[in-house]
This record gives sequence, C-alpha cells and structure tokens, in this order.
Amino acid sequence: MDRRTFVATGAGGAVLLSTGGMLGADALLGDGPENGPAYGSIPVPEPSGSTTLDNGRRASLYADGRVALFGASLASQYTGVPAVVGRLRNVSGTTIEQVRLDIRFLDDAGESLAGGWVGSDTLGPGEVWRFVVNYPNNDPKNIATARVAGIEVV
Repeated sequence: MDRRTFVATGAGGAVLLSTGGMLGADALLGDGPENGPAYGSIPVPEPSGSTTLDNGRRASLYADGRVALFGASLASQYTGVPAVVGRLRNVSGTTIEQVRLDIRFLDDAGESLAGGWVGSDTLGPGEVWRFVVNYPNNDPKNIATARVAGIEVV
C-alpha cells in the first residue's frame, strides 16, 4: 500500500499524519457518509479523573492528573476543511515540556482515514493550549467522525 506522510502546523504545535493509499473513484465522486462528518464532541480516551477549572467548567484529567482536556470536537474551519479543535490546560504546578495528542479521522466503518500525533509547545502551570488539527486529505466527505486516541506528557 502506498503511504504518504503529512506535516501540518497550527495552534502552537505540529502534527505528523499518515494516510493510506491513493484516492479511489468513490472518494473522487463523493461516495462517503450520506450527511458528511458528524460535527461536535468526539470520543476521547478514558480519563484518570476529572476536575473543576477556575471558570467552573468540568474537565477530564490525563497524564497522571497533570493535564485537563476540555472542549475536544470535530469542527469545520472557515475554509470548509474539517478539523479537530480543543483546549488542554496544564493543571500541575510544574512546567510541561510537551503534551502530545494522538488524533484520528475515521470513516463510517470506523477505519482510519488519517491520523497522527500533534505536540504542544512548553506549557507553564495553568497555561492553556488551544489545538487545531486540520484533516490533510482532499476527501473530507469521507469523514464520519474523529477521535482523540491518546494523550501523553513527554
């Protein structure tokens, strides 16, 4: 299978996305999910706990309680390109060198169309990372959903 690798940047990080194969006739003709992507909240890994942030919002904890994820969703950019967007806060009392998220774009059968890791810049205590991961392929109508498959502190 022919594999391509993409590197995209945005919101203070970089993402390495791998996609499989060449586009088939179905993708070119728009034979994807009937209504396109299911925009809105997306699945995330099982959290290690939860916390209430200083703004009163609940957030899920990851990386041994060092980071809180809130607001992860599949959205459409102003260009019409689907993207996973969200916010992650350093809730620890120490600086974190990098947080990495494993993002996957899925078709209606649950197969990965594209995916990879996106990494933050250094996050000081209490700092928020607003991430945006654009879908890198030219077949966005084949996306049914997306998910955050993993969260780790490096």
